[in-house]
Amino acid sequence: MPSLERLGTDELANIFGFLPPKDIMWARLNKKMREAANKTIVPITDIGVCSETQYNALVAMSTALPNLQQISLYYLLFRHKYSDGEDPNEEE
Repeated sequence: MPSLERLGTDELANIFGFLPPKDIMWARLNKKMREAANKTIVPITDIGVCSETQYNALVAMSTALPNLQQISLYYLLFRHKYSDGEDPNEEE
């Protein structure tokens, strides 16, 4: 039976593909597993964000898992600043 150390990043990415995003984030224990998580096509799940803390966690998750396919944003507090850019429709 192969041990975890013998598996390559492609095999680990295939295994991670069966896990929900939060479990993939917890499984990133070493460099090989972080690389595998980076390659993983994350299954479609409904990730809800309804607070600023969860939004910040989602930013970290989307950086670590670039193949995250679906994100749902719920009502966030009106004081949250989404962008430092200018509003193109501000003059209208």
